[in-house]
Amino acid sequence: MKKWFDITDSDGIKKSLREDIRKRGMAFYDGDPEKGGKRIPRSESPLWNDLVEILTEVTGKPYVPTGNVEKMKDVRAELYLKHLKEAVDRRKWNANLEGDRQFINDFRQHWLEEEAKNIDRWKAEIPSDRPEEIIEIEKYFKIVNDELVTIREGTPYKTYNQCTSKTFRADLLELCPKCPHFESIRTKIQDQIVFQARQNKDILTEKQFDEYLDAEIKNAQEAMTKTHLFELQSESKEDPYRSGRILSFIWNKERIKALNSFKIEIESKTTMAEEKNSDKIQTWENRLRDFIYQATRYSIDSVYAEVRPGFKFSVYFQDHVTSARTLYEEFRFALKNELGKLANPNFYGIDLKDRFLPMINQYREWYGKNKAETERFGEYNPYASMLNVIESTENEILKYFPPQTDNKNSTIESQLLTERERVLIHCYQQKPAIVRGQTGYADYMKFARPGDRIRYPNDSERKANSLIRSIEKILPYLTETEKKQAQSEIETIRANFRN
Repeated sequence: MKKWFDITDSDGIKKSLREDIRKRGMAFYDGDPEKGGKRIPRSESPLWNDLVEILTEVTGKPYVPTGNVEKMKDVRAELYLKHLKEAVDRRKWNANLEGDRQFINDFRQHWLEEEAKNIDRWKAEIPSDRPEEIIEIEKYFKIVNDELVTIREGTPYKTYNQCTSKTFRADLLELCPKCPHFESIRTKIQDQIVFQARQNKDILTEKQFDEYLDAEIKNAQEAMTKTHLFELQSESKEDPYRSGRILSFIWNKERIKALNSFKIEIESKTTMAEEKNSDKIQTWENRLRDFIYQATRYSIDSVYAEVRPGFKFSVYFQDHVTSARTLYEEFRFALKNELGKLANPNFYGIDLKDRFLPMINQYREWYGKNKAETERFGEYNPYASMLNVIESTENEILKYFPPQTDNKNSTIESQLLTERERVLIHCYQQKPAIVRGQTGYADYMKFARPGDRIRYPNDSERKANSLIRSIEKILPYLTETEKKQAQSEIETIRANFRN
């Protein structure tokens, strides 16, 4: 006997539903059948939705409404689009390839072949006393098989001069197979949007070009919103204006994608320029530190003994002296550019002076004590030559950050934070995300999550030390829990370089 359920006994049915869901031949009654309850269609049962949810949960497969061919088409079409999107995303991720029309056609054929197998399985599982479902499945099989035959025989699809979909399509991949608008939209995006953007890129400044992109993207977003609102107001599947809305929505969506590719390029160049400035400052710091270390530790006699043809400044310092002026000039321009981008450069100045001035003062003091002994080098005195460029470095730094004579101002200066450090505090305190256009957005994208901060240095010890200094500086602004997180990240970054 078939399993039956009395829908008036909801507690009883829910207790046994999970055990019986795998079985076929279930029937629903509007009361106890032994007391006159009449059988009703499953879809009319108030418990049917619960049954569908549990069916999906237990079997791990989406529910297929085999009793209605139209519902079956809609459910399976939705599943197809989901799988297509996943396949296109995987292809782009693994091979950096877009989902072109040939790929989509091949995927569609494979999907239909698998769907035909599914239909055979569904038919075999339906009890023989439900012929109405078998009829509906046969209708769906005919739809699937007709499309398969069309694809296999290479029969051209019927084309239209406008979209004929009765449902709203919101993505290029959702257009019908062989839709002429697929390639048309892609071609026009390249010929119009991309071409125009490239022309503006050549004639506008970087700032003007960025503003142009923002304005175009905003216009496209507004057009998409307006189009979607009109679609929501439409109640008819035969709406003659739907085709125009579909093409307008997809056109603007692809337009935004194309314009965003230029935005990414700008952001990448900006990041590279920032790193380039920072690298030149760091290079000059490392070169000075290396020279001062050797100069103050190696005996002057040893250095003088290595003066020879081709090494007028001694083998020890020939490269230091001959490259010093070039590296200093690069440092000077990089410092100017770096400061021009900072909204509040005061704390950067504190850090810069901490990095350069102590070693400069150390060398000046050493040179004062040993000046007479270095004069044996004559006009090729490496110590005097380097002192000249070292003092130029000091003057360049003090030009932007003169010494503080007022203790009160000095205290205030020491409390100032860079934009990056304020963003780090923002991240550790888990405040709402900083969005594009707001101050600190670029740094937020680098340091938003713990993993981002740990991976930031990559293989650069300079970046690691700089980030550690910034984190240590903001510790007083954090709670105990936030401090533990920050200190843990510092240890992880250091461990990465110890290993």
